[in-house]
Amino acid sequence: MDLLNLARCCQEELRAIDIFGRVGGEEFLVVLPDTDQVQAFEVAERLRKHATKEILADVAGAEVHITISIGIAVFNPSDRHDGLAANVLSRSYQDCDQAMYQAKTAGRNQCVVSK
Repeated sequence: MDLLNLARCCQEELRAIDIFGRVGGEEFLVVLPDTDQVQAFEVAERLRKHATKEILADVAGAEVHITISIGIAVFNPSDRHDGLAANVLSRSYQDCDQAMYQAKTAGRNQCVVSK
């Protein structure tokens, strides 16, 4: 799979203020400023559907399509937290990662919102 094509595919669906980056292996993180849970889910679904339709590589004449599993966590600044940026980021990342694994366990190619 060509990760550069996947990154390009995803960036086509994001706004200029959104942050998209690779966090390791085949895992990516998207930060969506000023976005609530409903909007985040809509963006995730757009990313998932767009990635599934794209031809991300050609191997020996065969088109390669992929599916993606997406975990969603929403940070609300009004929620109680210790205020340390590193802790807030770590907790949000853990919530997102856990939701992604729930999506994979539930059959892949879907989006799951952290509880």
